[in-house]
Amino acid sequence: MELKVTKLDNDFVKYETEYERYAFTNWKNISDILKKKKGNEVNDIECIVKIIYGKKKVYRKCRSSNEFKKDEIALGYRTALMLGVKQDNDDKVVIKKACWFSYLWHHIDSTIRGPFRVAVISLIFAILPLIETIINLLK
Repeated sequence: MELKVTKLDNDFVKYETEYERYAFTNWKNISDILKKKKGNEVNDIECIVKIIYGKKKVYRKCRSSNEFKKDEIALGYRTALMLGVKQDNDDKVVIKKACWFSYLWHHIDSTIRGPFRVAVISLIFAILPLIETIINLLK
C-alpha cells in the first residue's frame, strides 16, 4: 500500500512523547495493511509495519488516529531523514505488515536494539552445544 508522507503537527508532537517510534495514519489504512474486514471504526489500532522508500526501509509501530487523512502517513523528522523522504512533498512510501523480530532487530532505539541482538546471538551459541550433545547421544 502506498501512502503520501506528511509532517506531524506541532500540537500533536507536544502530547506524544515517543512520536519517533511510531508512524501515524488513519484507521482505514491500518485495516487495509492488516487485511482486516471493514467494520466499525476503531480509533486506536496499533501494528508493526515496514516502511519502504526506494531501497531504504525502517520498521515502526503504526498507530491509528482520526486526525490523519486516508492515504496519508505522518512520520517523525528522524524517520523521514532515515528514509530520505521529504514531508509534505507528495513523496509516497510503501507500507507493509512486519513481524516483531524484524522490528526489534532494526529498532530505532539502540538501548533496545543492542541487547536484543546480543540475546539472539547468545541464544544461538547456547543452542549449538545442545544440538551437538543430542547428535552425540544418538550415535
